[in-house]
Amino acid sequence: GDDDEKEPMDVKAWWERLKVLYCDSYFLMHEEGVIYFEDEQEVALWRAQVLMFFFALQLLFEVTWESHNGLERAFQAFCPPFAKLPLKPPRGMEAAGAVIRGIVDRARLAGDLNPDDGFRNLAEEAGNFQESIRTAFERQLYNCPDIMSMFDKNHDGDLTLQEFIDGIGTLPQKNKLQLAGMPRKVLDSIVRDLASELFFSMDHDRDGVLSIEEVVEGLEARKRASTTKRGEQSFVRREMKNLAKQIPGTEAHDEWKAGQKRRLQKGRESHDKMKMMQKIKQQA
Repeated sequence: GDDDEKEPMDVKAWWERLKVLYCDSYFLMHEEGVIYFEDEQEVALWRAQVLMFFFALQLLFEVTWESHNGLERAFQAFCPPFAKLPLKPPRGMEAAGAVIRGIVDRARLAGDLNPDDGFRNLAEEAGNFQESIRTAFERQLYNCPDIMSMFDKNHDGDLTLQEFIDGIGTLPQKNKLQLAGMPRKVLDSIVRDLASELFFSMDHDRDGVLSIEEVVEGLEARKRASTTKRGEQSFVRREMKNLAKQIPGTEAHDEWKAGQKRRLQKGRESHDKMKMMQKIKQQA
């Protein structure tokens, strides 16, 4: 009987302790510029790991269909009041946080309630990934100081399709992707498709080779088009972010609210400081 009466208190105490750790994780995010003494560094590292735990846990609940914001609802049920806080990875662990976000986003796409939508989302993800690789290759190509001398292996003043494919395959981006673990066959296929597309778009006289004039003119045209496209995409991203700020529950809205709160707090502190200075002057 005594054990049955004691158990609910233990559960409540456990949740209260968990809520304290959650709030401390949020406060840790704002401890910028703090210098920890040697005996405090171990505790600071432990707090950072707890923050990463809550960041990952909250992110998982945010993307699940069946228990969206389940972490917030659980805290509300066991130890109210509670409000979800905009957690971010601890300083120095941003890369790990980005990996966690990527894994969670990919899992969300794969676990779509509608299988057809899930396959479509994964196909879009693969297409976007391939497009980003092609864009990286194109940017490196634009920055090559002298493409003809680098790609023209027989030095006859023209580039064949094979020379162009081989030349793009020597760009640093290929080694970078190979070191990242991309299968060689997949990478070779992307390089060949990109090189072929560029080659035939620049071969204006359709003689099967590229002259130096065709290369310069073609790359300049592609570079201008790419710059325009990036500008349009940046504008769309900015507008989408501004729109997301107005939608409660989105990360952009939470960040906007937190920023508004910080600006309001700074304004109040400045006002209080000014009033204090005026009071000191009057007393003097």
